[in-house]
Amino acid sequence: MSLTENQIGRIWRDLKNRFEHISSTPGLDGRLLVGKVLGFDSVQLACNEHRFVTHEQFKEIERLALRRLSGEPVARILGAKEFFSLNFKLNEATLVPRPETEMLVERVIDLGRGMNAPCVLELGVGTGCILISVLKNMDRANGVGVDISAKAIEGARYNAEKHGVEARIIWHAGSWFEPIVEKPKFDFIVSNPPYIATKIIVNLERGVRIFDPDIALDGGEDGLLAYNEIVAGAYARLRDSGHLILEIGFDQGEAGMDLCRQAGFDAVKLYEDMGGQPRMIEAKKKAPD
Repeated sequence: MSLTENQIGRIWRDLKNRFEHISSTPGLDGRLLVGKVLGFDSVQLACNEHRFVTHEQFKEIERLALRRLSGEPVARILGAKEFFSLNFKLNEATLVPRPETEMLVERVIDLGRGMNAPCVLELGVGTGCILISVLKNMDRANGVGVDISAKAIEGARYNAEKHGVEARIIWHAGSWFEPIVEKPKFDFIVSNPPYIATKIIVNLERGVRIFDPDIALDGGEDGLLAYNEIVAGAYARLRDSGHLILEIGFDQGEAGMDLCRQAGFDAVKLYEDMGGQPRMIEAKKKAPD
C-alpha cells in the first residue's frame, strides 16, 4: 500500500487481500479496522469510499493491520464484540463472546417467559454478555454475577451500566459459589465455564491461545473441572423446577449429562449448535410431588 493509494475503499480492499491467509472474513476485518480509525460504520465507509485519509490516519490503520497480521483477533483490536445484538467492551480478563453462546441466552429467555421477577445467577461472567443480554430482554428479571477475576467484574459492571441493567445485578468476585454464602434460591443458573482440557490448549488457534485468558479456557485434565463444582453446587441453590443451563465442549455432552443426573437433576437435555455440534446442557430441578 502506498500513500498515493490512500482512498478509503482502496485501503480496506488492500487489507482484505493481506488478511486472506489468516482470516475467514478478511473483507469484514479490513472494513472494521478502517472504520475504527475513522469513526465510521459500514454505511459511512461505503458512502465515503473515494475520500482520502490523512497521513496520521493511514499510519494508525497500518498499525492495527500489523496487529491483525500477528494473529490478534479483530475484537481484541477493537476492544469490543457484538453479542445478542448488543455491544460488549472487552478487557484482558475476558473471553471474546462467541455466537454459539447466544443459545444460552435464548433458552433462559424462552423458559422465563411469563415468570414473575425470575432471578438468574451467572457463574464466570467474563464480559457479562449472558446475564446482561438476558436481563435486557426480561424486564422483570434480576441477576447475580460471579467471576474469579475482579478485572472481569469491573468490565461486566461497565457493560451492565452501558446497557441499562446495572441496577438489577449484584456482582461478586470469587470462585463459583464461594462468595454466595447466603445460598439464595435461583430460577436459573447459567454458565459458560472453562472447558478445554489442559493438554489441548497448546493446539488452539493462535488468536485464542495467545490472546484469551488461560483461566477462562483451562478446564483441567479432562476439561470437566469446572462442571464438577458447578453441578454439585447448583441443585441446592435452585428453586423447585429451576434450571441449570451450561455451555459445553463438543465431546462433553454425555459426561456433562451424567454429572447432572448424579446430582439429582431431572429432564436433562442436550442441544446442538448451528453447526450440529453438542453445545448446551439444560437440567431441571425436580418439582415436589
